[in-house]
Amino acid sequence: MKKIATFMVFLTIMTTIYTGMNYYVYDNLMMGFGLVEGSKLFLEILFITLGSVFIISRFLQMKFPVYRLSYIGNTWFGIISTALSIFLLKDIILLFLGRKYNPVIFPISLGVIVIAIFWSIYKVSKGPVVKEVKIQSKKLKLDRDLSIVLLSDIHLGMMTSLKWVRSMVQQVNKLSPDVIVITGDLVDDEYKYVERFEALLREFKSKYGVYAIAGNHDHYRGMKEYKTFLGKANIKLLMNQGIEVNDELQLLGLDEGVARYNKPLFKQVLSQSKESHYNVLLSHQPLFFRQAVEMGVDLQLSGHTHKGQILPLSLMINLFYRYAYGLYQYREGHIYTTSGTGTWGPPMRLFSDCEIVKLVIYQ
Repeated sequence: MKKIATFMVFLTIMTTIYTGMNYYVYDNLMMGFGLVEGSKLFLEILFITLGSVFIISRFLQMKFPVYRLSYIGNTWFGIISTALSIFLLKDIILLFLGRKYNPVIFPISLGVIVIAIFWSIYKVSKGPVVKEVKIQSKKLKLDRDLSIVLLSDIHLGMMTSLKWVRSMVQQVNKLSPDVIVITGDLVDDEYKYVERFEALLREFKSKYGVYAIAGNHDHYRGMKEYKTFLGKANIKLLMNQGIEVNDELQLLGLDEGVARYNKPLFKQVLSQSKESHYNVLLSHQPLFFRQAVEMGVDLQLSGHTHKGQILPLSLMINLFYRYAYGLYQYREGHIYTTSGTGTWGPPMRLFSDCEIVKLVIYQ
């Protein structure tokens, strides 16, 4: 009963916020265009209908494969989030300039919104881009580079197509990696909607295999199902453990939340780092990087942030995470936080790309 009550409170709060977002955008459009009753009614019906689709699809997809409804609902959420952010900026500007400038500022903000929406949808539609990152290390013994392909936040689910996954796998295989790692949030839907991807993921090719950790969304969907999925996809789950990949590479896999909430276990996992090896820590969230380096980690790989993905988070993500995106260095250690290979919710990205990261470690 307590869990149900907590869920209902959470649902009520989120629905209230979402309703407020829709109303703010609706009110800006109504006032900006100076709509009369007939046009106003049309806009009301449009917002009520599309706004409801996002909420209704969230409930229906628990039982039914409502792909089109989910796509429309998630896209509408992204549109509203983008429009709200830009209209909010407009209203802040008008606080200083005065409302008399609204006839000039409103069409400019509307144009920015339209461009931002279409650009965000286009960036996702073109698929993941390959990014190569080079890191120097004196620890490598062999006279050759070590290549690691990093994937994260793929968010496989009802809205993911087989064509997209097949293309992603082919892109990764063309990079001929020594090892492939997935830093969480691989799945984001019921097992019945993601099991169709198992055969495709088995086609990943790397010299030393594919390894994954669990992210928060993997936990949301159930660890029992996640473990089953990984097993059938031939992906090894690292749950608070280290594994010696070869005589120069050691992987350390942290479960989601351990770094923040279970310090003894965090230290226990990192204590498995080997001075003779290049130690790579897989941690879903880019947290406690400096502490990890001080405990022997040479490279931390993380995701989770999506580099904000859409407005307003794109402008706020650096407030929440010190290592929000890209490559950072502390002493001899490095961290790379990826923007993610897929998307959560809205199939949209504004200031970031879906990416496949090839890390090249060289002497």
